[in-house]
Amino acid sequence: MKTYPGIEPALLITAADAGARGIVLEGTGQGNIPVGLFTVISELTDGDVPVVIASRCRTAAMPLEDMPAGAGLVTKGGAIGACGLAPSKARIALMAALGTGGGVQAACAWFAKF
Repeated sequence: MKTYPGIEPALLITAADAGARGIVLEGTGQGNIPVGLFTVISELTDGDVPVVIASRCRTAAMPLEDMPAGAGLVTKGGAIGACGLAPSKARIALMAALGTGGGVQAACAWFAKF
């Protein structure tokens, strides 16, 4: 799901309510996403729905929490960094991680491999 200034947090909840077992957010720059999504990301991850943050730009393969400025703040709410994977590739990786029936822990373990 592409993010943009003013995105409604309800879009993420709607996706989860419709049956999404995980969500990949396409952030800007170094994976930045609007701060208005932080609370809903925390709620989703508490409900065992992993939220992966990828960047629409080429980024280095580093953990999201190690990124400069405020990019790593969202990890405090439970978001998982895509570690340099493009959003489309992060989506495939998340699908593979969830293929065995896992949730947030399975996704964290999967993305820790990159």
